[in-house]
Parts: sequence; structure tokens; C-alpha cells
Amino acid sequence: MPKGGVVLPTTDIKGSWFLAPYFDTKDPDWIVPIQSLKRGPPSFNTDAFRRFGGGFPDQELITAIAGRCVDPKDWGRHEVDKQVLFSAAHGSGMDAWRFVTEANKVEKDKQHLFGFHISVCPPVYPAMFSPTGAVFKKNRLGEINYEVRRPTSDLSWPAPGHWMEWLVKSVNHSVNLEQDFPYVKWMAFKDFAQQAALLASWGEKVV
Repeated sequence: MPKGGVVLPTTDIKGSWFLAPYFDTKDPDWIVPIQSLKRGPPSFNTDAFRRFGGGFPDQELITAIAGRCVDPKDWGRHEVDKQVLFSAAHGSGMDAWRFVTEANKVEKDKQHLFGFHISVCPPVYPAMFSPTGAVFKKNRLGEINYEVRRPTSDLSWPAPGHWMEWLVKSVNHSVNLEQDFPYVKWMAFKDFAQQAALLASWGEKVV
């Protein structure tokens, strides 16, 4: 039993390992599977979300949100288990570092995000790290709030054609936009009104 309170597997498993405590203590007993980490409580009702999304075609999306995990079934496609990627933040993230730091602090206080000193990096192996950026936020009136910015993660970096693509693939590299997602048609209010008017013209009761 390691000091972290998690039994290490006796056979090889395909997954990631949490290394931060090991770098801090130099004790290999602290190396534990990433599955052993416990996340803080979510900020919304995941059970209600799962029930609400019961009829949604993309059940993988529902599972990713309500189950708070992403199915790693595509990892073998680009051998992410053999790669470790460190990447600098985008220029927007560097320019707005105060906003990013404050936003990250809020998430850390909620235990939705964990931060590690550079001395304990990489905290997870194997893993892929995406550049951080920042974009302006809008208020409810659609006006840009220049006092607040929202941090972003560029899961599609390195972009196709970038020289780094020869070394590592982006997190979204394995996503097939034509096969992995169901057909979705965005519906405007005018489309909804036209459908209601069409049903009414056929004699259907429209509430």
C-alpha cells in the first residue's frame, strides 16, 4: 500500500500516471494511476443533465459531461501514450496572464482545477498539454467586458501544416468530424415559427 492510500496495479495497464507527489517527495510509492485522483463536486446537477440528455443522439457527449470523463477509445489511433507535449501559452494568454491567473484561482478553489509548480512537471505521464489562450467575455447585452477575459485551451494545436505536427498530434487529431458526430441542423426562431405555421395549415393543433 503506497503512502497515497491507493494500491498500485500488479500488471501493466494502459493509462496515465500521477507523478506530482513523486517529484515532490522523491518517493516512488507516491506514483499512482490517474484514475485514483478524486475530482471535486461539479458545479451543476450531473444526474439531471444525464436524464435530460437521454434522447440526445450523441451519447458520448452526454457521458463526457455527466460522467465527467472522456472515453479514450481513440488514443491508440495516434499513439498518445507514447507522447508528452509541453507547449507555451498563446500570445493572448501571455498578454492576459493576470486574468488567466485569477480565473484559474477560482477553479482551483472549487477543486475543478489543479496547479503544479514547474519543479513537479510533468504532473501526469503520459499526457498532452495544450496551449492556453484568453478571449474577451461579453455581458448579457452582448457588450464586450474589457475587465474580464476567459481562459481557453487550444485542443487543436499544433495546427495542420505547423512543423510541430511532425513530432506530436493535437488532442483533437483523432476526431473525425464527418463520422464521429451526428448530423446537426441549427434551428433559428423563424424556422420554428415556420414549422408551427405549416402544422397549423395542415389542421394540426399548435399550442
